[in-house]
Amino acid sequence: MTDVAQEDSAPVDARTDPVVAAVQGELVSALKRADALRAEAEEARGALELSNQQKDEFLAVLAHELRNPLGPILNAAELLQAMAAKDPAVERASQILVRQTGLLTRLVDDLLDAARISRGKLELRRVAVDLTQLVASLADDMEGSFRTRHITFGSQVPATPLWVDADPQRLTQAIGNLLSNAAKFTDPGGSVTLELASEGAGLARLTVTDTGIGMTDELLSRVFESFSQARGNEPRNPSGLGLGTAIARGVIELHGGTITAHSGGRGAGSSFSIHLPLQAPTASRPVGEDALTPSGVQRRVVVIDDNVDAAEVIQVMLESLGHVVAVAHDGATGAGLVRRLAPDVVLCDLGLPGEMDGLAVARKLSAAEHKPYLVALTGYGREEDRRRALDAGFDLHLTKPVDMSTLDRVVAKRT
Repeated sequence: MTDVAQEDSAPVDARTDPVVAAVQGELVSALKRADALRAEAEEARGALELSNQQKDEFLAVLAHELRNPLGPILNAAELLQAMAAKDPAVERASQILVRQTGLLTRLVDDLLDAARISRGKLELRRVAVDLTQLVASLADDMEGSFRTRHITFGSQVPATPLWVDADPQRLTQAIGNLLSNAAKFTDPGGSVTLELASEGAGLARLTVTDTGIGMTDELLSRVFESFSQARGNEPRNPSGLGLGTAIARGVIELHGGTITAHSGGRGAGSSFSIHLPLQAPTASRPVGEDALTPSGVQRRVVVIDDNVDAAEVIQVMLESLGHVVAVAHDGATGAGLVRRLAPDVVLCDLGLPGEMDGLAVARKLSAAEHKPYLVALTGYGREEDRRRALDAGFDLHLTKPVDMSTLDRVVAKRT
């Protein structure tokens, strides 16, 4: 009995036991498969990151290429508008050009913003904002578009300030998207209301309500998705890319708020409600107050842009406002022109040909004894583009197209 027990307890030799050998072989094979899968996953992740990077670069280049012609189109239309006081037909045509250029610009911006939000790259420039004043100003700006569509528009805002920590431009964009959607899906004779109130518990509530075509439960479930027409399956064919509400949600959530949609169904209208956290009252300058020196002064300006049409129309536009303007179409010539003329302001494109691009121009001029006020006027509008421009020495970054009044105020700011 003892000999048998000792025999049973003897160690198993894996080299001779077929079962153990088979198990070990399976383990080795499984480990190899796991390593192969891990390598494939790493390769796939790398490919995905490269694809995302290429997509971002493509969108940035696309936006730049689209914005470049939009700038001179907008500025030329504004010039026509300013000169067409005695010709109603020319005035109407120029107004159409201005409006349609604005729509094209917004489509480009919406595409880029949707991509930034989806990848978590949309950055906010937060300041203390009086939400009451922001909403009241936006309501005034939007009233004309509702009147044109024969839609009754009303707004209700409190008599006291409601302060939020927010990016005023992004907040205006989000609320403006909701108002634009309400106008788009409300028939003539309908109504849209915008209401702002303090809800208590440290929250502000903003509601956009319309009497439009309404939404089914299925549409409500995807109303905040990108590239989804919020009220699809309708006889009408609404314009736009279906990005407005998606961008609004992204912007509001970045502010720590929430946004919801409600509708009683088809034909019952819709409402969108935003809740934003309030902050303590502040004595900061109210948002919307113009920080730029009023125009009406004369400046010496050098414009550096390889787009001949863009440079020419900016020159004509600024000269019509009383400024003295010289133009160059490459960085080296522009830098030489600045050295000779000692201008007050330089408006410079970033994507210049040759060895001296706009960033190189800014670095060279920033090192000069008398540095002019440097403004990057470019189709590259990403946050990293703005940061690179400021780091290179630009004082301000403007994304094309820039309207006539903004350019005048920017140029007049230089003291």
